[in-house]
Amino acid sequence: MTLKLISSTEAKGTYIIDARRQEDYERGHIPGAVHLNWEAFVESPEANPEPFNQMGWWGRLLSLEKDRKTIENILQAAGLENDMTVTVYADGPVSKGREGRLAWTLLYLGVENLNILNGGFSQWCKEQDQDQGEGAIETGASNPVGTAGGFTLKPDESRRIKEEAMVEVVQENSATIWDARTKDEYDGLLHPYLPRRGHIPGASLMPFPSLFEEGSTRFIDQETYLTMLGGKRIEPIAYCELGLRAATLALIHEIYTGEKLRIFDSGFIWWSMESDLPVVN
Repeated sequence: MTLKLISSTEAKGTYIIDARRQEDYERGHIPGAVHLNWEAFVESPEANPEPFNQMGWWGRLLSLEKDRKTIENILQAAGLENDMTVTVYADGPVSKGREGRLAWTLLYLGVENLNILNGGFSQWCKEQDQDQGEGAIETGASNPVGTAGGFTLKPDESRRIKEEAMVEVVQENSATIWDARTKDEYDGLLHPYLPRRGHIPGASLMPFPSLFEEGSTRFIDQETYLTMLGGKRIEPIAYCELGLRAATLALIHEIYTGEKLRIFDSGFIWWSMESDLPVVN
């Protein structure tokens, strides 16, 4: 298995997936890129109260037991096979972790070789020869691809922590927990739609915006990240609201340290809805 942060030049010859919103993809995307949403892989939020009963407000992954065929169909329709080298991109901070969440999901499900395009679509556009004219950027909807071989699910459970296990870890204080949201979210100063605001007990702040160069869509370099990382950690776990920003943190962490970081994909939204679980603000 390989996981890399790559440049636009290195993306050539790989299977490219655009993780941005559909409307952004249709306005313009890397030629040949297939569109795929992270939301396609999460449980239906219908049983939850508003606004969490809408797509994009719920982060828990589909069940591999109940929804295996659905997942395989999504991956096959996107043209994916396990041994492909896949490059995922979105557009840095403005995408709020869409590329990270989709890339993490694909790794969890069994993609073996995956790249993150450093700087995303904005950086790719900057590096293109604009004299290419209309050929520089494609527009319009993604065409269904499909493959003869299909995709075999090979879930990597070392990338994920589920709800019961997360509760146990917090109760026992047995892992390093990072909150990938902003300081105001961590302190409970934002998002009145949440049932309860604040952070999970024992969590330290590792804010998503700090993963990017100032004023840029490019990620910080390895030296900067390791300095930010600081001292020792025990079986690290990351969370945010829905698992997008946390997943991005997890992949950058793995690329720069070689260490997997488990994601709590149900996120703080689920935690805040469980009234018997503690929240600090």
